[in-house]
Amino acid sequence: MLESLIRIDNFHWSGDAFQPDLAANDPGVTAARAAATNGRFACALPRASGGATLVRDRLGLNKLFVAVHESGRVLVSSYLIDLVDRGVPFESVFSVPAGHVVDVDPAHAGVTLLRYAAVEGTRSHSSKVDDLARDIRRQLDVWFERIAKRLGHRKVYVCLSGGLDSGVIAALARQYFHDVAAYTYTFNGVDGGCSEDAGYASRLAAWLGIPLRIVPASAEDVLGVLDAALCDGQDWRDFNVHCAIVNEILARAIRRDLDTEPPGTAGLVLTGDLANELLADYTPISYGGHDYYKLPDIGLADLRLVLVRGLDAGDREIGVFGRHGLDVLQPYGLVVDDYLRLPAAFLARDRSKQVLVRKAAGDLLPAFVFDRTKVRAQIGSSSSPGGILPVLAAHGYDAAGLKRAFCRVFRIENPSFLSRFVRAGRYRAVSRLSEARSLVNGYVAA
Repeated sequence: MLESLIRIDNFHWSGDAFQPDLAANDPGVTAARAAATNGRFACALPRASGGATLVRDRLGLNKLFVAVHESGRVLVSSYLIDLVDRGVPFESVFSVPAGHVVDVDPAHAGVTLLRYAAVEGTRSHSSKVDDLARDIRRQLDVWFERIAKRLGHRKVYVCLSGGLDSGVIAALARQYFHDVAAYTYTFNGVDGGCSEDAGYASRLAAWLGIPLRIVPASAEDVLGVLDAALCDGQDWRDFNVHCAIVNEILARAIRRDLDTEPPGTAGLVLTGDLANELLADYTPISYGGHDYYKLPDIGLADLRLVLVRGLDAGDREIGVFGRHGLDVLQPYGLVVDDYLRLPAAFLARDRSKQVLVRKAAGDLLPAFVFDRTKVRAQIGSSSSPGGILPVLAAHGYDAAGLKRAFCRVFRIENPSFLSRFVRAGRYRAVSRLSEARSLVNGYVAA
């Protein structure tokens, strides 16, 4: 028997047609359909013979966790905490890997994995960045048109940092949707001032003609949402937790405002997330004598693939907004292949993102957005650091502290298990028959 606690809606298209479901009795048909589908989805389909067929999107944006009871009951969920609350030990949970169809057959203690899609570096027919930039812009326009065709009646909330990634999304949202508002987070420290992000977001929203709401958060607010960010973000690693805190604060503000709209008003959150992975645009941050957000010391082409594949684990956007009943789309996730065609040599160029965005969408943004120095929202300001990272560090929530807090939230007795639950940026998945049998025998009934 299959019991589903999937709480996150699917948003996926086959070609230009929105698909309401991927359901099919034949796993082969399901895999074929999934391979021809773009978007984010996680599906659980009961098998006539018992057990379940499970399908997850190529990037792993929608999460799908599984536990198997010794009686043969298969329990699936979007959220780890829902399984734990049902009495499933955290150590008995595994994940459907991104881009896979998984058959779970408890009667024979079997698990069969079929990979239908993978994230690989692609060779471009043209190494000219001008050509690749035009393709990226063209595909972004195509996808915004498709999204608007399906969801154009919704009120759109854009998470706007004032930078290039979210700026392009805001500009395209204004072009394709009729009711758009922007939201930005700012840490409200002792001086009461706004962050650099909020300042740039204000200028950009005014230039675009989009109303902006600045959502301030104090140190108490940051600490107050930490458990929710750990729970709904489904990760303990510092960068993802810090991002989840920002989104938790924004999600609560958007939810409150949406609830004041006329009855029946539907919302849609759009973000500029994922662009950093697609361009390997991450740098460590030093604070208090410690380095945060460390990256593997590998070439940019390999790093880009590691970051994109690492989207399998962590739920800093979809999980956080989804817990508040908000649908979120990350448009850059719909044009992954176009970004992966960019050669590593281009990624290594100074200010490569500025170059690319100017070529792809320079007509959408003002010059001051290209000229600004990037500052992570988690650190607040280049001249006066403050915000999430400093607040958490001051209260003992460094890497080890976040791991302890995660274990507390999920009632994990052995913290060392976490190093096996997420490895190489991916959640643990069953791939061998012996592992499946272990889980079937080890699952405690709810």
